Amino acid sequence: MVKKPDGKFIIYQMLLRVFGNTSSECVPGGSLSVNGTGRFCDIDDAVLQMIRKLSVSYIWFTGVIRHSTYPEPEVKGMAGSPYAISDYGDVNPYLAENPGNRLGEFKSMVDRVHAAGMGVILDFVPNHVSCTYSEDASVKFSDENFYPGRIHDGDWTDTVKINYSNRATWDRMKDILLLWAGRGADGFRCDMAELVPVDFWRWCIPQVKEKFPEVIFIAEVYQPDRYREFLWAGFDYLYDKSCFYDTLLGILHDGWSASALTSAWQRLGDIQPRMLN
Repeated sequence: MVKKPDGKFIIYQMLLRVFGNTSSECVPGGSLSVNGTGRFCDIDDAVLQMIRKLSVSYIWFTGVIRHSTYPEPEVKGMAGSPYAISDYGDVNPYLAENPGNRLGEFKSMVDRVHAAGMGVILDFVPNHVSCTYSEDASVKFSDENFYPGRIHDGDWTDTVKINYSNRATWDRMKDILLLWAGRGADGFRCDMAELVPVDFWRWCIPQVKEKFPEVIFIAEVYQPDRYREFLWAGFDYLYDKSCFYDTLLGILHDGWSASALTSAWQRLGDIQPRMLN
């Protein structure tokens, strides 16, 4: 595990299946072709040297933990959404040269990233899972872990919501974080963290950090009036989408003055250094 940097640092986000992709073709039936997706082995020393030259401290690998893919029911898009998790304890077989050794290939990639002086951030998706979460999954879920009625938020029809009113779910999610930290993850970008009870985070994050003190937690939160609530709960950093990014879009597309960025930064006051811009 890498040491958490002091002060400012850079995160490089990578959708691995696209980054190393060499073909957009698919085999009959719609599954990903042999050459149609990037793999763990594509993140070789040459790639890592290139990324490191950008002064990157962490690579955020999106779409690593196993998710539903075509032809499973309700899948969105042929490759499926990285946020419709079908097994919290596995990685996507399509990312491996040898699917039977996919966790070994994942670990080798993590080791290469660490050797290059960077950390690994994974997406942790705590609010929902695939609506066809595998009964054969290495991390089991039972009916009590799903929200009554197997509902989903918004138009996320490829998912079902997780039930945090059941305390057994808290233990299950904490164990998932400990599992991936033990496999070399240096941080977690927590998807839609604001849809999960803040008391869960306040309970869970310190327990993970007790065993892995250098691990960082990044929250996807879009309500500025709740930013301090999630920092208080233990998150190291939050998205600054609602202030910085939305202001930047206004400048680029709607003719706002660039000075608007100054007020966007200033309105957050002392917590601005903990925002991911």
